[in-house]
Amino acid sequence: MMQQRRRGTRRTRAVTIAGLAMLVATAVVGCDPADRGAPLPDSTPPAGNPTSGSVVATPESVTGFEGQQQVADLRTVTEETYFTSPSGRIVCGINLGEAGVARCDVREADWTIAAPAGKNCDPGEWTGGVGPGGSRMLFILDRRPMPNCAGDPLDPIPTGDRPVLPYGHAVTDGVVTCVSEERGVRCQLNDDGQGFRISYQAAEFLCAVGGILMPAAPTADPCAA
Repeated sequence: MMQQRRRGTRRTRAVTIAGLAMLVATAVVGCDPADRGAPLPDSTPPAGNPTSGSVVATPESVTGFEGQQQVADLRTVTEETYFTSPSGRIVCGINLGEAGVARCDVREADWTIAAPAGKNCDPGEWTGGVGPGGSRMLFILDRRPMPNCAGDPLDPIPTGDRPVLPYGHAVTDGVVTCVSEERGVRCQLNDDGQGFRISYQAAEFLCAVGGILMPAAPTADPCAA
């Protein structure tokens, strides 16, 4: 009798463990791909974490080229972080080496910015012209938006390290904020709003003049004092 009870107990435990395993397997299979971080088409880009640092996700108003722009999601990063635009044309990095340094590359752009006299870039590395890999690149360096010298272009193919940032979403390192828009990607300093918007059609700049943000001509250093 005792042996039969022990065998029954072992069978009950085995059935219970098997049932739990089936529930876990069903939960994993039934998850939405976005919840697992799986890539989705650009028309419905993943809403997962595009950061390598700490993250917060709260709606915020960000000062844009047309005034206050409501963004659906603002993520704060504490490490070097990259993302790709939904169109796949633009790839950007933020917090590059330190907070406040950002860069965006666009391929096959229709615009150029002449290099200043005395700018000692190696051939093909002036990013306002046909820069590395045929890209145009804009930076925020020394608290100003500008083209610059650069080496290799950023790879525009979305990966785990460069996920798609949906339109209306933003990433900030606490000093610079970059926002993904249908008109391009804009990156601006959080305090005075100076920055750029980059697309294949145009390079646009905003500069603080007497405490007022003003559009600036696309030159080699548009916000120079």
